[in-house]
Amino acid sequence: KIINITKEEKSLFSIVIGSILNTGASVNEIIGLSRNEINLNQFTPYIIIRSNNLRIINNIYKKRIIPLVGVSLYSMNKLISLSSNEYPFYDLLNDSFSIKQIESRINFRIKKVTKNKSIQSLKYSFIERLKRINCPEEVISEIIGLKKRTMFYKNEVSVEMKYSWLNQIIELE
Repeated sequence: KIINITKEEKSLFSIVIGSILNTGASVNEIIGLSRNEINLNQFTPYIIIRSNNLRIINNIYKKRIIPLVGVSLYSMNKLISLSSNEYPFYDLLNDSFSIKQIESRINFRIKKVTKNKSIQSLKYSFIERLKRINCPEEVISEIIGLKKRTMFYKNEVSVEMKYSWLNQIIELE
């Protein structure tokens, strides 16, 4: 039902929901994306979550590259086609909306379609879908930006590896 909403509607809320569904990103991270943090032209499309003029990310583990697959890729393509602004979501935003108000409206929309699920539920279901296909914890942590244990070596998971795991959850939909 949620995937249908993201494909049928052309609203800010449907695009945000679609962007979150297969990325595990927060509303603030998605809304604050700049055009140069959305890469749709590569073999492996992705978004970059990092600090920019609209959004500060202090936690180094929350700065990451997230591949786009399925409805998240579809939503980002829709966003870019609807906006020419440097910060595409801001073309769709009304200045009177705060992040909390947007989250509240999205939660209301999700609860209407599901059995009292929320934005947070989308993140947990995303993690569960990755666990169901036996995705390594290290890959899940990199994608969603969980705090990592101290590591002796800087072993980052490649964007291609993350993309491969995310594509597997799309095949199950």
